[in-house]
Amino acid sequence: MNKMKLSFYVLNMVLILILISCTNNNNNNNIKEELTLDDVTTTLTEEGIDLKEAERNPRSIFQLELNGVTPNAYAIGDNELSIYIFENEAERNKGMDEFKEKLGSAEIDVDKYTHEINNVTIFYLYQGEDIDEKMENAINKLSS
Repeated sequence: MNKMKLSFYVLNMVLILILISCTNNNNNNNIKEELTLDDVTTTLTEEGIDLKEAERNPRSIFQLELNGVTPNAYAIGDNELSIYIFENEAERNKGMDEFKEKLGSAEIDVDKYTHEINNVTIFYLYQGEDIDEKMENAINKLSS
């Protein structure tokens, strides 16, 4: 009878360990992958966007240092693109809080130009009413 009880307990422990292992693997799948500058620029280029490196304008509200991160500046035709690569999503959030603080009461439709993906903030200042379809596709790819 003792061998049966011992076998029962051992079997239960094995099942519990298997369940814990499966639960941990599912939680790891929810962790967002941190993106690199190369990930972002490659995706933009693959969507047919012609990126040109540009001089950073330290007076532009969309090119300020945020949370210790200096943006990479690009031009897409006459449009301005700034890419901030933070260490993680929490650091990106701190950067955006700092941006909003620096923006103050300026009446700019920031949401129209801001794209936040995992650890990345992209400011895309474009002419016209609607974001370019290629840019929208690239942002969607980076978000998935």
